[in-house]
Amino acid sequence: MTFPSGQREDWQKALAQKKQELAVPWKDNRPLIIMVGDSEIEMGRWYDLLGGSFAVRNCGLSRAKISDVTELISAIADRNPKEVVLMCGINNLGSHDSVESCAKDYEQLLLKVRDVLTPSRVIVLSVMPVQESAVDRNSQEVNRLVFSLNQELRTLCQRHQAEFVDLTAAVSDSGGELSSGFTFDGVHLNLQGYQRIAAVLANTLSGRN
Repeated sequence: MTFPSGQREDWQKALAQKKQELAVPWKDNRPLIIMVGDSEIEMGRWYDLLGGSFAVRNCGLSRAKISDVTELISAIADRNPKEVVLMCGINNLGSHDSVESCAKDYEQLLLKVRDVLTPSRVIVLSVMPVQESAVDRNSQEVNRLVFSLNQELRTLCQRHQAEFVDLTAAVSDSGGELSSGFTFDGVHLNLQGYQRIAAVLANTLSGRN
């Protein structure tokens, strides 16, 4: 995700606009669940996917890397939520960031969540694999890195009293890649894919996982 100067300006405007939106408190009197991350969060209709059972604020932003998500956390007006759900990292790997640098950025993200939002509970959703192609070795390498990053995230969650939720089994085929039935472009989820991970998340939020 290396942008030419014009695209980078557009990205900075999008990030600034999102932060302005998040500065307005959410209107729902129920205990709040804040979901923050990249396009996989932003594109999900989480309130509907979770059956309206929870007050959910979608704070996702497409193209966001882990450090961008950390910036978004600082902008959110809603403090002391019940839960914060995080999902990001694939854009870092797609930009050829190392797993080690991703883990360092994610640790800073977890620290920021605890320091700024002070939630009762932090849930980290795993980075999902992409759909592989026999002629595209890059997708195979990305999935290798996804697996390594998820291992690092699991360890980070243990260190920082967060809960790691592995979504891989819910959306993968027998080979461990993103199933064609759950994606429209090999990376992003379709409705069926969102329904699969929403079911896992609902169990976690309800304390059944």
